[in-house]
Amino acid sequence: MKKRISLPRNTILLLCIAAITGSACSSTSNKLPYAERFAKALDSSQWRFTPATVLSQTDVPRTVYSSSEYIRCSKNKFTMNVFYLPITDGQYDANAPRYPFDFTSSNFTITKRQLQKDNWSVVVKPKDVREIDSLDFNFYSNGTANLRVVMMKLPPVSFNGKVEMQQ
Repeated sequence: MKKRISLPRNTILLLCIAAITGSACSSTSNKLPYAERFAKALDSSQWRFTPATVLSQTDVPRTVYSSSEYIRCSKNKFTMNVFYLPITDGQYDANAPRYPFDFTSSNFTITKRQLQKDNWSVVVKPKDVREIDSLDFNFYSNGTANLRVVMMKLPPVSFNGKVEMQQ
């Protein structure tokens, strides 16, 4: 016959509390929560936006398949490297002007404001790119973002994608 070991109920309760407290403490590190690190990256203008979909007023939504297309912001440089050709009625229009989404600007202004707890608005106005009036971003702390590119002479183009913090 096997001997049964019984523990007092208080001991079992204390072991459960210690296990829960230990796992909570081990998951907490000296790092800031993700939302705060994300906000600091936006404040310091150190981020990269990678578009996933594009939509214009004259086109159907399209998926961006190239991972080499990006928009990067650093303290003194703003780079947009997105290849986009306008398509009208499902066909590429060879006579349409190319959207000027391939540039690097060192003369730009950034306006940032927090809309909600985990939502920020960032407006970039490149002063040395004549075709673009502004790039209006909405960033979310879950790593997603929306972008609306307001052009001087062409209809706006919108992008959805993800944003990453840069070092």
